[in-house]
Amino acid sequence: MQPQPSPTPLFPAWLQFYGSPELLYLADSQALAACYQQEYLMADDRLIDSRGDCYSLADAAAPCWQQQLLLPALDELLQAHFFAEQQSCVSKFQSRSVAAAIAALAP
Repeated sequence: MQPQPSPTPLFPAWLQFYGSPELLYLADSQALAACYQQEYLMADDRLIDSRGDCYSLADAAAPCWQQQLLLPALDELLQAHFFAEQQSCVSKFQSRSVAAAIAALAP
């Protein structure tokens, strides 16, 4: 069964920087708007929302749905992020749900 794309991201979400393991937690659409205003987003960066849906950020007016990531893929991204921050025991980290994985980076 093919996942049904959602036209709008569900926050909270992560900003994934292209070519980097860094993930930035975004609590809401205003946080995303602030990223656009600071002009440090690149066309290949993407938003990963609380459903695991990935959106291209090439067009600031309308994030474009690309694909849906399942929980194992989100855990891999989270492990890479934690490893880059030199956190210990990251290989053992597993989330209970997609929303829990996203919330793991909440301040």
